[in-house]
Amino acid sequence: EGEITAFIKTALGFWKKVLAEQEICKWDALFEKTWYPIMDPKSLAFGADTFKGWYSTSSDFIGSTPFTENALYHDWGNGGPSGLSKTDNFFARWEGYFNVDAGLMNFCTEADDGMEVWVDWNDDEKLSKDEKVIDHADAPWTGTVAKEVSGADAGYHKIRVDYNEKTGNAKAKFYWVKDNEYAAWYWNNENLSGDPVLFRRENSIDYNWGTGSPYKDKDKNVVNPDNFSVRWEGNIDFPITDNYTVIANAVNGTVSVSVDDQPKAKGSSFSVTQGKHRIKAEYKHSKGNAEVNIGFAPKGKFLARYFKNTDRTGTSATTAIEDKIDHRWGNSGPIAGVNDNFSATWEGYFPFENGNYDFIAHVNDRMWIWIDGEQIYADRSDGPKSKAFLVTRKMTAGDHHIRVEYTEYDGNATAMLNWSKQKDNEFTATYYDGNPKGISDPNAIPTRIEKLSSIAYSPQGEQNFSASYEGWTDFDNGIYEFSLTTVGNLWIDNVLTIDQGTKMILPMNKGRHLIRLEVVVSGNNPRINLVWSKVKDRNGLVGMAFANQNLSGTSCQDNLYYWMKPYDDKHPIYFYHYIPDGWYSEKGAPCLSSSNFSVRLFGVFSLQKDATYYFMAQADDMKIWVDGQPLINDWDGKQTGASFAEIKLAQGDHLIKVEYRNLGGTSQVMIGWNTDGWACVYKDPKFGGETLCRSKDISGANYELDLAQTPWNDTISSVKVSGNIKFTGFNKRGYQGESIIIKGPTAKDSLGTLDNRISSFRIE
Repeated sequence: EGEITAFIKTALGFWKKVLAEQEICKWDALFEKTWYPIMDPKSLAFGADTFKGWYSTSSDFIGSTPFTENALYHDWGNGGPSGLSKTDNFFARWEGYFNVDAGLMNFCTEADDGMEVWVDWNDDEKLSKDEKVIDHADAPWTGTVAKEVSGADAGYHKIRVDYNEKTGNAKAKFYWVKDNEYAAWYWNNENLSGDPVLFRRENSIDYNWGTGSPYKDKDKNVVNPDNFSVRWEGNIDFPITDNYTVIANAVNGTVSVSVDDQPKAKGSSFSVTQGKHRIKAEYKHSKGNAEVNIGFAPKGKFLARYFKNTDRTGTSATTAIEDKIDHRWGNSGPIAGVNDNFSATWEGYFPFENGNYDFIAHVNDRMWIWIDGEQIYADRSDGPKSKAFLVTRKMTAGDHHIRVEYTEYDGNATAMLNWSKQKDNEFTATYYDGNPKGISDPNAIPTRIEKLSSIAYSPQGEQNFSASYEGWTDFDNGIYEFSLTTVGNLWIDNVLTIDQGTKMILPMNKGRHLIRLEVVVSGNNPRINLVWSKVKDRNGLVGMAFANQNLSGTSCQDNLYYWMKPYDDKHPIYFYHYIPDGWYSEKGAPCLSSSNFSVRLFGVFSLQKDATYYFMAQADDMKIWVDGQPLINDWDGKQTGASFAEIKLAQGDHLIKVEYRNLGGTSQVMIGWNTDGWACVYKDPKFGGETLCRSKDISGANYELDLAQTPWNDTISSVKVSGNIKFTGFNKRGYQGESIIIKGPTAKDSLGTLDNRISSFRIE
């Protein structure tokens, strides 16, 4: 029934004749001539790539009804083929035309009972003894016969298989496959049961069938799109002796793998020697998209697959084992003759330590990344083609599965991915080439990202770009000077420290600090460099001055240094700075101005014991921090004299930060601290006018001051006392006469009958 296509082979060439149904098969002299310069015409004849078979209870097969099947893979057990009257002592024969290509071919048999196989190498339709490749007619046999097929012998040949079942179990399996190929059988059910509907040789297990059939013949599904299963077997070369990892993925189905008949779970590691090993795999699909890929890679390496399309569908064009993803193909690609419209996947298992890791990629055109099945990055379809990105991921100790997908459309092709554990004293540099506003635009996409051991970059021809540098850095306690070679913004622990400037002096506590630098470059070949160094260890205040009263803009003097030591042998005043109005000495008056400046200073002071310390500060306006904690904030634009504060501090070194400004006229700055307290006297009521602050002397003895020969005699109108100090004022010299006692902490804005009458006082 139907049409018959006849092929005629002569010395002149090949002819094809299509005979319609019931047409008389009379060979006329004239045929439509069709040349087949490549394809052997027998590949199109009846039986090509398909077995024609017969079952019979006699060896002559007389009266047997022929059938066709695509795979010779039968395991009847104690039964037999349907339609036969008995399950023992039966015969089977299969024959058809199949392509046998050049190279070392393995002819594989699993038979119970006898089996013989011929390949008609000379195409004379006669099966001679020397064409028999399997000769086990009388007994069960499972094994492989390897035959080197020459180029002359390669091509389509008739293959015939004879099987003789005697008694007991019945099994007849036959196939041929090369090393590093898989023999693949497909079933139209999910459990690999019954007879397969298709056998074929496959170079790899790497398929994305989508919702279609794994195999069609003239648009007819040979294998169902849903509810099918596949088994693969092959001898696969492992190039080196190493620990390998099973890389397996299955969509809408399950997958199983064994190596040398030992089951291996997905992601499991196993050790093999160099050479061939027996691989078996199965995929059982239910419904929906069908996708399966199975491969092996040494632990710590990628199994790379490259496709001649942009969606990674079908079978990969080539595969490779790669140490890393580091490809700058430019206008070429990984597949010979394919420069555009290709795609790739990389998969592998890699060891990690506990900690945060930065994954950095450079891509042109698109990339997607998964870790242990969770997507950590998906490329924007509307984003630029050339881009860089960084993803930070918390990783646990052990092996983790990394999968990367990549698509190249046209133009330059780049695929690069690396990762490293975050560590201190390392910086992540992010560049926005051609985009000076990149660092301030939350939607901007970087063009380059790299790790640096220091913030130092010398562009080679780049201009009009922006960049950021960020990392954690270790510091000791101390005062540090930060210097930039180009104007930028510097954040330390998320606090803006340099605002469009180049230099800053800061105290740093011992430990880790987050450094972030942002720069915008508009010129050619700018050099970006940020360095810092400790200025002094102890006993000094260092800093910078500004030619304004709000510490803003660029400093006018950044090399200020003052000794921090007792004012004299008696007074625990550790910083004293006096600038008479109109004195413009560079050493005395910052920014060559005695009446319009502000100063920021830092220092380290050492304490001998754990205690509560009482601070006194005297200036027009002043702020003080100790170990980063605000202590005194007298910044109200008024010349208010002295301020007090107390704080518990431990023995050892401590950081002090001082900011003060001159509001006009004479500038006097005084800072002191001790464990007793302070007394400050004022010439005006309510703590106004000139101020004089004193405490017990450094040795701990009481402090006494006779005012007779000083401008303070009979001028004191108010007193402040802090801590545990007791102030006693006398109206006569020599600490005699009428007195007033003030114990700290107390403030007296008027002295009553002793206003402007104190001639001596004692502090104890």
